[in-house]
Amino acid sequence: MSKFYRLFGLGLVLALALSFGVVLVNAQDGEMPGPGEGGLVIRGSTRSSANLGPLVWLRCSGVDCSDPNGLIWPALIGLDPETQNYSVETNGQLATGWEIAEDGLSVTVTMRQDATWNDGTPITATDIYFAWEAMQQGEGVGMSSSYAPAAAALVGAEIIDDYTIRFDFDAVQCEAIRQVASVSALPAHSFGYTPGADFDWASMIDHPFDRAPAVTSGPFGFDRLEPGTA
Repeated sequence: MSKFYRLFGLGLVLALALSFGVVLVNAQDGEMPGPGEGGLVIRGSTRSSANLGPLVWLRCSGVDCSDPNGLIWPALIGLDPETQNYSVETNGQLATGWEIAEDGLSVTVTMRQDATWNDGTPITATDIYFAWEAMQQGEGVGMSSSYAPAAAALVGAEIIDDYTIRFDFDAVQCEAIRQVASVSALPAHSFGYTPGADFDWASMIDHPFDRAPAVTSGPFGFDRLEPGTA
């Protein structure tokens, strides 16, 4: 990745992964790898003091946390950087395709089967379903209001199999794919979530992942947060 960031008042160190499953690199290593071999991004901000904001995308409501969140969480459906259209060709996204029902009231998404969290656990439809169900809790999980339109539009979801999930709408949506793309994966196993079982949704508020997400999967992996550095 060729984009560089300047370090200001608050440092966030992210370690570049060599594959879709994240491999963390020690930020204090003396030798920096060459192009294409992995490396570090140090993301700074002057808008925060000691609090960067939730590093769980569902609870993030500002640029300070949305920028790093975009690097450590996998997108279900990504945007083509050239056309800005949703596409299955986007690098790193989970979807391999989608199908809109003839009546326009559902979208079925198929997922790649080789994606893993950085602890080696496969990323499956359960992780997407967990994120969708969390969105339905709204303020109960401290959800950012920016996800409210998608939460309202996506009235239902069903796991078809380990790598297929269907989203339901109560009316035809001209932005159906955009609403579906708002749902990224969350590591259900790390939060202790099982579909159909009781779950304490309030536990997602001030969860340790807010400051140090131990299980992620994206082009970068979280290494550490350094409040007050410059």
